[in-house]
Amino acid sequence: MSSPNGLTFDWDDVGLEDKKVQDALSWLNFNFGQGNVWYRLSSSGDGLHIIIARMIVDPKTLNRYIEPIPMAAEDQISYRKKLATDPWNLECQGRFISDAARKLGGRNTSRIFIVKNGNISGDWNCWITETMV
Repeated sequence: MSSPNGLTFDWDDVGLEDKKVQDALSWLNFNFGQGNVWYRLSSSGDGLHIIIARMIVDPKTLNRYIEPIPMAAEDQISYRKKLATDPWNLECQGRFISDAARKLGGRNTSRIFIVKNGNISGDWNCWITETMV
């Protein structure tokens, strides 16, 4: 069994203006709670990274950072598969396939990178919306 990491998504060729993206982020909010769904512009500038995480405040410095909520690799793959298929079709297929193979080999999954090809990803922002009923 793979060790737990946080749940992340890599959505290519979409932006926050896409209704499907907004609906998917709201669905994640419904599942993980308001304040736990974070997004940023990917390093390519043509997609989004999503992470399920909590805001942490360092009591000594008062610096804020986000910390991934641990989740078993099997559960990560399940959520990512849901968002890689109809009706969403958002998750990067290549990354999903490689992470499924990494999970089988007992390696870390759900990795996303800050820098790729010399380009830097955007800052993390919290997705806040009305919770679905």
